[in-house]
Amino acid sequence: MVIGVVRFMAISFLIILGCGIILFPSFSKLRELKEKERFLSRRIDSLKQKIEELEKEENLAKSDPNYREFILRKNLGLLKEGEYLIKIERK
Repeated sequence: MVIGVVRFMAISFLIILGCGIILFPSFSKLRELKEKERFLSRRIDSLKQKIEELEKEENLAKSDPNYREFILRKNLGLLKEGEYLIKIERK
């Protein structure tokens, strides 16, 4: 009777160990995929925020001529007729 219980426990242990060995890579992969999902979710949130900022800037550029002029002067270096650009180089 004791031998039967020991044999049952040994077989049960081997089955559990075998399942652990078989399933461990799956759990590792699942953890890795969940980490990647969290990273991508944060990235998506960041990109959505950037899109909102760019849409606000686009609407402002379409509706406000002063802002449009500011952007043209700042990014493209455009000048009004009669204006001169003076660059000062520092050493």
